[in-house]
Amino acid sequence: MRSGPPLPVRERRTALLNAGLSTEVIREVLPCARGERPEIDWCTELWEVLNSELAAMDHHIDDLRRSRGTLAGYLTGS
Repeated sequence: MRSGPPLPVRERRTALLNAGLSTEVIREVLPCARGERPEIDWCTELWEVLNSELAAMDHHIDDLRRSRGTLAGYLTGS
C-alpha cells in the first residue's frame, strides 16, 4: 500500500516546485491546480500571490545580475 498523496498531486507539486515556488506558496496554489502542467483555477487572491512571487523572482534575478557583474569585473580587472 502506497502512503502519501496520490501521484497526480505529487506531480503537480513537483511542477510548481520546478516553477520556483516555495512549499508555503504551493500550499496556497495546490488546491487550485489540476492536471500535469498544472492548470490553475484562478481567483483574485491566487493571482495576487503568484504575481508577488514573480515580482520577487524578478528582483532576485536583478540582484544576481548586479552581483555577477561585480564579480566579472574583478576577474577582468575592470
